Amino acid sequence: MDQDFQPYQPEEPVKNPNAGKGMAVAALVMGILALLNMLWMIPGIVFGILGIIFAAVSRKQGNTGGMAIAGLIMSIIGLILSGVFLAVCGPAFCQGFMEGLTEAGF
Repeated sequence: MDQDFQPYQPEEPVKNPNAGKGMAVAALVMGILALLNMLWMIPGIVFGILGIIFAAVSRKQGNTGGMAIAGLIMSIIGLILSGVFLAVCGPAFCQGFMEGLTEAGF
């Protein structure tokens, strides 16, 4: 009855190699859409914000790949450029829209 007592040793948690990859792909797609829609201003801003959120969630889930980073960078660039276009071209668009409404009799 002389047995060595070995205390319980928990196993190392198994890490999922695919953790966050779906969110990384979504961030990349949103970043591309933000860049493509930056001249339309509002969709570029929406896609940029969504891309940043998806990239952050992907990084939080443990994805260390480059897709989330690329999506984050493209989303930030698309968001900034959409904001610049909105600040520069937005007032001219609103003025032209109001003039068109006045000419139409509204």
